[in-house]
Amino acid sequence: CPIPQSYIKRLINDKVTKLNQESWITDGPRHTKLTLGHKNINIIKNLNTTLSNNRQNYRTAVHLITGHCGLNKHLHTIRKSDTSACPKCGDGEETVSHFLGQCPAIAQIRGQYFRDYYLSVNDIFDNQHITTIVNFANRTKRLIVPEELDQTGVT
Repeated sequence: CPIPQSYIKRLINDKVTKLNQESWITDGPRHTKLTLGHKNINIIKNLNTTLSNNRQNYRTAVHLITGHCGLNKHLHTIRKSDTSACPKCGDGEETVSHFLGQCPAIAQIRGQYFRDYYLSVNDIFDNQHITTIVNFANRTKRLIVPEELDQTGVT
């Protein structure tokens, strides 16, 4: 009795899914896993449903999630900036974590959007809607660069 092709296809798909999940856990992108945490399905769903009609906001969200954005840490890594330091406060590297949750220079704005002045990036992505995070980033004007002038190499 021959084995149905649909059964073989399902076994292959199940195996590929399992291997992808294992790879994500062991080798996946560190920053993306840090920001998305355990709520990654909800964040991606919200990203695709609420921001898909605004390219600039969608782009900002993806940049913050992946860490590949116009903040000095990434720009220094790709040799587009001479320093990784935060230009607003000078306290350490300007990472997404610092920008969203720790920079004292934008603590007042952070308090208005997240109802707290200092948070971890996990707290922000776990407890805030992606549109709130993007609105905060837009309000700081730190990531707003017209695409035609953007020389960061980040798309």
